[in-house]
Amino acid sequence: NGEKTWVFNSIISGEITEDMETLTDTCTIELPKKVKWEGSDVVPLKRGSEIIVKVGYDEPKVRFIGFIKKVSIGNPVKLECEDYMYELKQIAVEKNGYKSATLDLLIGSFLKNTGIKYKLIDDIALGNYRVTKETVAQELEQLKKEFGLKSYFRVLNGEPILYVGLGYPIDNRQVVDFAYGHNLMVDGYELSFQQKEDVLLKVK
Repeated sequence: NGEKTWVFNSIISGEITEDMETLTDTCTIELPKKVKWEGSDVVPLKRGSEIIVKVGYDEPKVRFIGFIKKVSIGNPVKLECEDYMYELKQIAVEKNGYKSATLDLLIGSFLKNTGIKYKLIDDIALGNYRVTKETVAQELEQLKKEFGLKSYFRVLNGEPILYVGLGYPIDNRQVVDFAYGHNLMVDGYELSFQQKEDVLLKVK
């Protein structure tokens, strides 16, 4: 639609929250304080603008793809973002009834003509099923309530993919390589190596 693309090589802070138990993953970003929007006093970012977050040093990898939900104007500017579930909250579903629905049939119909790809962790026979909700996201939430089927987006090869099923996919486990032997100085803070026996972790 002719909108500009804004690129930031560094930010003040950023937080990405991924949770299989919720439909929507979120990302919060604080932009640098001194940003010149090509001479404009008005922040051009707005609700619904697409956002891509890459993390890393030498070769940053895509960690989040989604849309801006809220722009908090101030200093610094703060962006509250949601993954592609944001878009599914806007897409209406066609009311329909199925005598012998399968999960693949339903998800395929929900995402028809959206361009969004999906992977089923399990293809399940759902039997008699009626589509009664207003949006795709609401129907996905209903599938979770009735059948315990979780729906969530994950970035696979730089592309958002909707996963639906009872378990966790085995094709999207992230592998991270750490280079030991030298420390990184970032704004005066030193990242140092520690033995695993010296670190206490609490996993929730």
